[in-house]
Amino acid sequence: MSEYDDYLRNTWLEVDLNKFQQNIEIIKEKVNTRVLVVVKANAYGHGIVECGLTAEKTGVAMLGVATVGEASLLRKAGIQIPILRMTAFGLNEMESFIEEDIHFFAWTKEQIETANELAKKAGKKAKAHLKIDTGMGRAGVFAEDVGAIATIIQNAKYVDFEGICSHFHTADMPDTDSVFRQIEKFERALDTLKAMDIEPPYIHLSNSPALLRFKEARYNMVRTGVITYGQYYESDTELFEGMETIGTWKAKLVSVKTLPKDHGISYSVKYRTSKEEKIGIIPVGYADGYRRRPLGANEVLLHGRRVSVVGSVCMDQCMIVIPGDMDAKIDDEVILMGGQEDDYIDSLDIGDKWGTNNYDVFANISARVPRIYK
Repeated sequence: MSEYDDYLRNTWLEVDLNKFQQNIEIIKEKVNTRVLVVVKANAYGHGIVECGLTAEKTGVAMLGVATVGEASLLRKAGIQIPILRMTAFGLNEMESFIEEDIHFFAWTKEQIETANELAKKAGKKAKAHLKIDTGMGRAGVFAEDVGAIATIIQNAKYVDFEGICSHFHTADMPDTDSVFRQIEKFERALDTLKAMDIEPPYIHLSNSPALLRFKEARYNMVRTGVITYGQYYESDTELFEGMETIGTWKAKLVSVKTLPKDHGISYSVKYRTSKEEKIGIIPVGYADGYRRRPLGANEVLLHGRRVSVVGSVCMDQCMIVIPGDMDAKIDDEVILMGGQEDDYIDSLDIGDKWGTNNYDVFANISARVPRIYK
């Protein structure tokens, strides 16, 4: 009996935490500054608690989340290092930031005043990172308005001015002009703070592509997301040497049978056998995050060979055509994402076939798919 049997599922995401730790250590060495590991969206599908605990063990400066619930899970797991809530929020969420000791982005007078009032009531300090909109068009104050907001933070007795930050929108693209325009705006904001004798502990701008490509944008902390999991953000990405993918989506064949010629497969009969064919079933469907796509778009690895998913992907299972010369049987291992023998199905390949990006692929592997940790 193996560990995944406890879940009574014949599909699972195998996560290698040793490789995750190795990736973090490599990033820390290469960037030579503090590192925030982004664990939002269930650590990009890999398991927020397990990855958060592993990241803390490596001595990273901070963890990044997108929701109060994510931060709460980390705190309940015993994680003590700072946690940064990295997305826009409603003022009704502010009290939870203070209760859970969460750092947060701030860019408006209302946010600072609310944080100050709630922190005073709780007898604590709120921890704000001034967010600069250098071109992303999301949350943030414009560089020319930094002085006014910085003054409000300074005057808020129960708010600690913990950081200043922004976010790149095209650091992964060939045209770098916009990157340097964003850096220039960020530098202007830093100059304004310097003139006000404000030196926040955390200065961070770089995301995964930027920390790989732009040394000048590393400041005193970088935020590492997708690459921490050994995943690429573009097909031509070069990760730091030694970094590896940590997650492999696996399943087992649960049925193998031979169907006659012209036999329909699955709903709407979008596939009919062209001859006598061996059809296998794997217990993975769109409720697990495996998308319905046109015939030929989905492939899996079986005995080290690519085989096609045929017919409509069902909610809980899908069918594959097994080559006639392959001796496949129930319980044989199938790879949906990852490597087997000499072949590899990359999340980027899947994302291209699904008409989305690879973040969407692994971040949306359903919670009902067990995560098994090595």
